[in-house]
Amino acid sequence: MGVRVVVAVLVGAAIVAAIAWQRLYSQEAQIERAYEACMTRFGGGKEGAKAATPPESGSQASGADALGKAMQDLVRGVTAGMSEAVCGALRDACRADFDGVVCRNAIAGFR
Repeated sequence: MGVRVVVAVLVGAAIVAAIAWQRLYSQEAQIERAYEACMTRFGGGKEGAKAATPPESGSQASGADALGKAMQDLVRGVTAGMSEAVCGALRDACRADFDGVVCRNAIAGFR
């Protein structure tokens, strides 16, 4: 009976270790962490996409205010798109060659 308990505990620990390895230390996990850090650093992450502008103080916005808000939205959209492109290229490079120079530098730079 005692041997079965020890074996069950060891099997359970092995399963937990395998799950932790897959989520934290596998190549795909390292690539995704670097991608998320890249998106956060360059403002293309979920926080950047959901950033709200402050509400208008007056009841009626002037044409200049509306144009200013439209330009801010345009810049946010372009920046988010560029971030997605750059960070996506890093992620693809890592998936293609995990041990390559580009991937190693990206992972080291976004820790």
